[in-house]
Amino acid sequence: RLAVISGTWAQGTPEVSDTANGSFYLFTPLNRRFEIGWFLPFSLIAPDPASPATSTTRGTGDLTVAARFLLAEDTTYSFTANCYVRCPTGSPETGNGVTSLSPDLEFWTHPTGKWVVRGGVGATVPTNLTAASLPLLEENPWTGFNLSPGPFSSFDARLAAGYYITPSDAPVLKHLCGTLATNFHTQLSGGNASYFSITPGMRTGIGRDWYLLAGFEVPLIGPLPFSNQAIVQAIKNF
Repeated sequence: RLAVISGTWAQGTPEVSDTANGSFYLFTPLNRRFEIGWFLPFSLIAPDPASPATSTTRGTGDLTVAARFLLAEDTTYSFTANCYVRCPTGSPETGNGVTSLSPDLEFWTHPTGKWVVRGGVGATVPTNLTAASLPLLEENPWTGFNLSPGPFSSFDARLAAGYYITPSDAPVLKHLCGTLATNFHTQLSGGNASYFSITPGMRTGIGRDWYLLAGFEVPLIGPLPFSNQAIVQAIKNF
């Protein structure tokens, strides 16, 4: 079982104002191979569709529910099949109220020494678009859960590598890990726009099965939803 409190703040672009996001994630295993993931953005500050460069609006995001099935595992790797279902529970004025399906395959591996690598490939297919959400999604498409686009189908890929700097018995900063993550999305319908970002970051244990994660995401290929984004997460195993 795993719970995460996540907060982000993103510096805007000339076309899009600054944004922020507060989210809660919960992983609830039903047995050794099957679990349900819950991803709820409970507080959003998003660009106002009427004036995205200068104004913002506040509300909640769409709940995403994920069925996750463990295909194979060993001491050095694991593979999972997942289906993320975005539910239209959020505020339409923040570009939410959208339904989409995101099936994917994900992996984790410990190839050698202190290195760890993880990633995944999949697709996102919207199944319900509203007149209220379309203006914001078209102005700032790479938003939502895991930057999933709303107004079109996309191919999604991500890859991350980490290196453990301290051991589990270190007096402070247990299991300190430096990381570099990448995210890639490209349209499969309605155009050929793509998004690619890199996120240098870190994760460390802070005691009693609590972990602190921080990252700084920089988009390199757009249309860009922000200039850069600071990410901070508190993670609890229980």
